[in-house]
Amino acid sequence: MAETGFFRAEEQLMELLRETLFDECGRQCAARDEIAAASAGIVAALERAGHRVPPIPADYAAFLRLSDGYAWNGVRFFGTRPVQMGARYTNPALLEENLSLHERKLGLEDCLVLGGCDDDLFLYSARTGRYDAVDSLTLIPIDDEGFDTFEDLFFYAYHSVSGEDCFIENDAED
Repeated sequence: MAETGFFRAEEQLMELLRETLFDECGRQCAARDEIAAASAGIVAALERAGHRVPPIPADYAAFLRLSDGYAWNGVRFFGTRPVQMGARYTNPALLEENLSLHERKLGLEDCLVLGGCDDDLFLYSARTGRYDAVDSLTLIPIDDEGFDTFEDLFFYAYHSVSGEDCFIENDAED
């Protein structure tokens, strides 16, 4: 499957990124080799610390090529490196956040934490092959079904903060 087809609503996602992030902070993208190196580094570093995490999922990698991390109105998704977003905030990197969270929380094995908002964490679970929004204290999923794609999780996160409906209705099923 070609990686360019991961976001079935890529145009809408880019519009949300332009409206919420790019106007304030500019656009920073990650290259394929940076994503591959970050993914391998995350897996190796967490393994050395006694934790199992999956590599960066392909559709999250596609997002990182559009925006290497994201922070807007409390919603944040981590990138391959820390990214300065304005004068007072640096969005953390996937590696540092996962090392910290896996050391402090039980129950994150086989999960890669991608970001969060308020008291929620956004993660990818290798056990289920799905994305989840979970309570940061209990790790109980906010949505029982989870999300099939990163795009769905991203739109859920945006909607939960903005209150705006940003989901696209598909006329035809894939």
